[in-house]
Amino acid sequence: MKLTGISEKVFLDRYSLKDKNGKPTERKPDDMWKRIAKAVAAQEKTPEGKKKWEKEFNDAMKDFKYVPGGRIL
Repeated sequence: MKLTGISEKVFLDRYSLKDKNGKPTERKPDDMWKRIAKAVAAQEKTPEGKKKWEKEFNDAMKDFKYVPGGRIL
């Protein structure tokens, strides 16, 4: 997903992960969704389970079938 204008500014200011200097390390929502999917899937006990659920969560967020609350992002 490509953001432009105000939507890009809001994403970078409010939702993108920042480094220790406050600079965004995620440039687009896809980067953020991958991070969230990996963190949620980390609860699985096996590497196969982690991989499967990381993909499931990422696909759901990418298609806007699942949208986590803004503050947890």
